[in-house]
Amino acid sequence: MAHRAGTRRPRTDGAVVLLLPAALLGCFGQTALDEPSNQRNGPITYQIAVSPPKPVLCPNQRIQLTAQALDTGLHPVLPPPRFSWSSDTPGLVSVSSDGLASATYTLLGGVATISASALGFSGSIAVTVEDPWQCWGHP
Repeated sequence: MAHRAGTRRPRTDGAVVLLLPAALLGCFGQTALDEPSNQRNGPITYQIAVSPPKPVLCPNQRIQLTAQALDTGLHPVLPPPRFSWSSDTPGLVSVSSDGLASATYTLLGGVATISASALGFSGSIAVTVEDPWQCWGHP
């Protein structure tokens, strides 16, 4: 038995399926064909975005970093995952488990790469620590 588009098709389990033309589905935003995830595997992560983009700190300053997991359509992954944070130079910039980056006191300054990881992906930013003379002038 053929059914016309936009008609109801009775199911044997009591549910009703509404058949719509595929072109009409696009009018309602994302369709099941566009979804970046499926019921079984969850969202497909494309990248981890870390912000702010190029923080510059003076010695002993702190900054709260944030991370966001994005799917293949660059939409936020919901619910947001828990991130693991790390620094490639913890003696210059350390980072807490919640993304609070802290510059140590240094006379030379430098750059540390801070990374956030979740769902098998990671993203990073460079955190610059200025030398004290650039921050406060000569003593």
